[in-house]
Order: sequence, then C-alpha cells, then structure tokens
Amino acid sequence: MSNRTNKLATRLKELRRARGLTQRDMARQFRLSDVGYGAWERGDTEPSIDNVIRLCQFFGCTADSLIGLAPPKVTVDASEVKAKSKEAKGALDSLFASIERLG
Repeated sequence: MSNRTNKLATRLKELRRARGLTQRDMARQFRLSDVGYGAWERGDTEPSIDNVIRLCQFFGCTADSLIGLAPPKVTVDASEVKAKSKEAKGALDSLFASIERLG
C-alpha cells in the first residue's frame, strides 16, 4: 500500500466515524458492496476520480485533504450548527431549571 493510499484510507475511516456512519452506510450511499467500500478503507483499492469527487461532496472536504496532500478541512453546514446549538441550549436550560428547583 502506497503512502497516498494509506492516507486516503485513514481519512475515509476518520470522516466516516466522525459522522457516526458504518461501512455499510457508506457502501449504500455510494452504491457499492460492503466489501467494496471496506476495500477503500483498508487501502486495498482506491475510489475512481468520480467517487473521490462524490466523497468530497458528501464529506464537505477538498480532494487535497481527502487524499492527504493538505491538512483536513471539513466545511460545516450552518443550518446544522444552528440546530445543534439550539439543541444544546435546550439541554442547558433544562439543566439550569432543575438546579434552580433543587436550590
């Protein structure tokens, strides 16, 4: 396995896990067999250029960062951040209300 292939395999695994996805989830997303996607993460095979583009779009990253030529840069959907912030605020408000009831 070349260093480039190893970096790509490692990044795919990191990005997939960061999203809480399984290899099976990714295989279905990219219309591959479970074994086919797993081969990408093991570095046994490399995705086609078309699939590299699709992976970058899916993960919101650049091709350079996906294949290890640049530090990882992942874009974040602003609406996703807003939703998570609202969710966290709700949890904190609930926690503070519980603390006030105790005190």
